[in-house]
Amino acid sequence: MTMYTYELQFADGSWHTFEACDQGPYVKFFVFDAQKRILLVNEFRHSQNEYSLRIPGGLVDLEETPEEAALRECQEELGVRPKHIQLYATSRGGNHGFLRDYAFVCSQLEDAPLAKDHGEDLTVVSMSLEELENKVLEGELANDWKGLIFLRIKRDLENGKLQL
Repeated sequence: MTMYTYELQFADGSWHTFEACDQGPYVKFFVFDAQKRILLVNEFRHSQNEYSLRIPGGLVDLEETPEEAALRECQEELGVRPKHIQLYATSRGGNHGFLRDYAFVCSQLEDAPLAKDHGEDLTVVSMSLEELENKVLEGELANDWKGLIFLRIKRDLENGKLQL
């Protein structure tokens, strides 16, 4: 596993730097239901032998666009298919500085057959923006930089810069 500096660019053009391990292109998606509650997954992590609350996401398959991966993963992990999906943030990192991770905001959900990956043990959790903000600030959300993206999304929703 290789560690590298990771830079995240937000829609307003600002950058934030993190460290991360090397992996293929990855999507994460911030999915909002009709009540503007966010959908998360509480997933059993075998490597940690415990459940962890996290923003849903997954790897981009070969010959798949990041948007297609986000739509597929929404169905696999949440059992929904968003009618509205927009790219919110991208990252760059690794030795070559190419885009590696994509964060999407998804809404206007339709039910879809849940299609979990083999061996996944997860449940869908719905919470208000304030509840998730408290969990992020208390360090209860797996992966800190996804929490930072969420806090930016919350701010942009409150300021009217982001529409669902």
